[in-house]
Amino acid sequence: MSARELGAAYHGFSKGKDVRANIPSHWIMNDVTRFKVINTKDGSELRRRDTENTLVFRKLPREEVLKARMRIVKTKDDTVTSSIERDYDTVKSLEKVANIKVRDRSSIKRVALYERGCNPVYICPGVKVNQAGHGANSEKPQKINDGIWNDMIDMVVSMETLTKPYIDSERLRGLEEAKRTIGWPTLQKTGSGSKRDDRCTDRTPDCPFMWQQIAFGKNVMLNVHTDEDFFLSCLTVLWSKESYSMDDPVVQYFVFPEDGTAVGLRPGDVLLFNSTVPHCASARCNFEYDIYVGSMYLKSALVSGHTNQQRPCDEDELSDCGDLPESLS
Repeated sequence: MSARELGAAYHGFSKGKDVRANIPSHWIMNDVTRFKVINTKDGSELRRRDTENTLVFRKLPREEVLKARMRIVKTKDDTVTSSIERDYDTVKSLEKVANIKVRDRSSIKRVALYERGCNPVYICPGVKVNQAGHGANSEKPQKINDGIWNDMIDMVVSMETLTKPYIDSERLRGLEEAKRTIGWPTLQKTGSGSKRDDRCTDRTPDCPFMWQQIAFGKNVMLNVHTDEDFFLSCLTVLWSKESYSMDDPVVQYFVFPEDGTAVGLRPGDVLLFNSTVPHCASARCNFEYDIYVGSMYLKSALVSGHTNQQRPCDEDELSDCGDLPESLS
């Protein structure tokens, strides 16, 4: 699809016609099969044939991902579980405190649609950039307790550890240099024994290094859009079945329409992608279980010099995703 075609309307994607969201009349729905569909369990990547050899996405090998995410970890209450089970429990806990707001859809470029009869969930509990001016807030929202917050940060740190070998060294060096030179507010653990360093320029288990913003959605689809992110973003899929194997089915697609490609995602999969390239999450294609999509990213607005105002979050900020409304159904 051309940039002109994408810019002329809101585009959404699904596989087949079983779409359970109320599709607005100004949307154009497309089938993922009009593109090249990548369903491999092996690692894959796509680069553009331009002068910069632009990376569009890199999908991690499923076997390596599941092996890493099945490792035993301790949670907030010192129980023993696998990394991926901890991640699912964390997302479910965050779901309980999500505060959903509906905004005017006429002024935004990204829209999340929910299924009919589905309790809408889209929560973004990361570092908040002040949209009205300078400033960013990295404090824990008051509605999230220390244990859930710390488990969420463990999730991000573990995803960074998992994906780092698949990120070009030049990108990592650029991020490290920017972090040392500029510095920006970071997610950090709270509670006893946690020493807060707002800029957190070193790699530690208490604060993520690559990604400072997070978004989780349940049974959600997004229109085609781009994001102003400073670094590669990371996407993962979880499901309510809570068990994972190499033979799990594709439950959702991540689509890059300008590049004519749709990537099939199985529960537990991990995808690195360039968010400045047009992309979207399709409607889910498995209705037996709830499907949770989580993304981790670093906003350019955070890197560009916003300073931390050190003010507590109010409840509305739990669902503040910039220009992304949480429901139109």
